[in-house]
Amino acid sequence: MRRFVALTSTWPLGTILALMALPCSGLDLDLSPAKVPGGEVRFNTIGEVPVDKMPDGVNVQSVTTDHYVVTANLDEITYTRNYGFFQYKLYVRPRPGTAGQLTCFTVNGDSIGLFPVQMSAVDFTVGEGESKDSKQITLPVISSEATKYLVMPAPKEPAEIDLPGEAEISVTIENVLKKWPVSITACTPPESKIWHKSSWLVRDASLNCVEKDFRKFDIRPGTADSLVALRVVPNSAQLLSRMFFSRAGGNDQVVASLDYDTPWGIQDSLDIKIPVRFVPSLPLLFLALAVGAALGSVLPVLAGKRRWSRWPRTFAVALLSALVVEVLARVVVELNSEFRLFGVELDPKLLGPAILIGVTMGLLGFRSLDLLEKVLRQDKEGEPKPA
Repeated sequence: MRRFVALTSTWPLGTILALMALPCSGLDLDLSPAKVPGGEVRFNTIGEVPVDKMPDGVNVQSVTTDHYVVTANLDEITYTRNYGFFQYKLYVRPRPGTAGQLTCFTVNGDSIGLFPVQMSAVDFTVGEGESKDSKQITLPVISSEATKYLVMPAPKEPAEIDLPGEAEISVTIENVLKKWPVSITACTPPESKIWHKSSWLVRDASLNCVEKDFRKFDIRPGTADSLVALRVVPNSAQLLSRMFFSRAGGNDQVVASLDYDTPWGIQDSLDIKIPVRFVPSLPLLFLALAVGAALGSVLPVLAGKRRWSRWPRTFAVALLSALVVEVLARVVVELNSEFRLFGVELDPKLLGPAILIGVTMGLLGFRSLDLLEKVLRQDKEGEPKPA
């Protein structure tokens, strides 16, 4: 009666009647609950059918008792979403030299609690009537509670995207399962007004290349692979303000998702969130330094304190000085220090600070030129006169 009640709660009536019409071998297989840290899995044998042979598969667990060989095909584990349990297929055959047939048992695993997927030794009994063998078989125990089988390690630094232009952002995905691959089945590219174009790319690890079109692929067990990348083309017109000064409230984000499937049929999605910061390209940064140097060096001329005839050379000296300061400021920031101008911390990779550097060097341009000319005159006066 116990087995019939279990069948009626999970199988259609036609399937139940078909199983009842099959000849009963009298063979029983019962599995004890598997207790693991965080919960347990309770097993319930719901039916058995005679079969001619074992299905093909290499991912199997097999044990031998005094009278039987019990084999679990791990590739046949499935998840029944409507009822929230996992279904196992175990095959029992008599030991070689003993008469009997191969029987396939269907066993439901009902999980309680939240715990990671793991292999666990499960006690079982198998046999007919009172004569039964006892042993253990190692099976994967899986929690049906909400859990993630793929994770994305948090990026250490935001990805920098030059404007204008396009960027390819590598995405590292970690498979937390130690013995099973997880299949990436679909992808959702970023959707935002700040992106002119966006798409997913899949790297072929064997060919060391990037494919243009997305395709299904596997993340190997227990590894963190960078097999996918996001190619984005920013909308430079909408991001112009981001290039002048650091954005209040933190960095922007690339938001996308990947759909995946486990070997036993659990489907889920992984949210991809990558912090990014938009920086001007080097030609644009050079232009900002030049504009700043021009503005700073022309102010003394407009004020009537300097002559126009000396302005071109002053501008050249100011621009050269601004380039040197820009390079030194970048080195300071890369060394995890701060670049400050007039007591304010600035990011030398952005347009606003670059213009300020140029203006400052421009204002000092005439003084720098005077000092340079004085040094050159002293060197020339110190040279020995020809005889």
